[in-house]
Amino acid sequence: MKPNPHDMLIFLDVVEMRSFTAAAKSTGLTKSAVSQAVKRLEDDMREKLLFRSTRSLSLTEAGSRLLSHCKALKQLHENTRVEFLKENNNFQETLTITTPHALCRSIIIPTLTDLRNELPDLSIRLITDDAPVNLVERRIDIAVRIGSHGPQSAYISRVGMLHEHLYASKTYVDFKGGIPSDFLDLVQWTHIANEWQGSSVKYTIEPNKTITVQPTIRCNNINDVMAIVGDSCGIAMLPELAVNTFDKRDQLVQLCTVNQTPIFAMHQYRMQVPRRVKTFVRYLRKKLKEN
Repeated sequence: MKPNPHDMLIFLDVVEMRSFTAAAKSTGLTKSAVSQAVKRLEDDMREKLLFRSTRSLSLTEAGSRLLSHCKALKQLHENTRVEFLKENNNFQETLTITTPHALCRSIIIPTLTDLRNELPDLSIRLITDDAPVNLVERRIDIAVRIGSHGPQSAYISRVGMLHEHLYASKTYVDFKGGIPSDFLDLVQWTHIANEWQGSSVKYTIEPNKTITVQPTIRCNNINDVMAIVGDSCGIAMLPELAVNTFDKRDQLVQLCTVNQTPIFAMHQYRMQVPRRVKTFVRYLRKKLKEN
């Protein structure tokens, strides 16, 4: 069997203090526990390590050989402790987040402002991406996702809802002769879509009314989609949260609701969830509720 490092350190205390009683007091163990540790070490080494009498202790030849290794182990332990404490004193904690573009400006950035007010020493790394991201490979603390849950290994909680509507500019609505009385007529309007929606997009605009459209313009960023809608080039499904922060929001008209999707936060921490993650999720829930 391999010698137990903990038993080796106890053995070193016994030798240096020349007493089982003193070693027990130093380590916070009982005298019986110290004796058992030395006995286990002798069994592991298959050698007698100490000559013991009622008044003295002395090392055997095997004990003398082992003693140098015990001293080296103690020094390594102390060096590790000192280096770790030094690194901790200079360490700046980082929170890495990934989020879709639709939530970044309207929700995530204000949430990070609140988070930094509570944890001013926290460093932030923000990855904005509409595609799923591998949390482990990218060393991500928490992912915010719309609709999709993510890997089964992740710990997932619902934090809010995303409401999406078809929007157009007032100018474009006037150009088309006003909001149609039958929303099925929207299939004839020019449509703009996000790349993830695909080349053919289906909208359920009322419980029993669905339209399928072929977008004329597609972008890979919700902010670009919103800008094109604002420039009166057509209509698009936009998150209400994103529109609320759009500089031309007063020029947009909400035509109809097409989607309500849950928003999830997910992470990979199995045991103790770091404070930075729990605090971020708390502020995220609050910000989504406010909006």
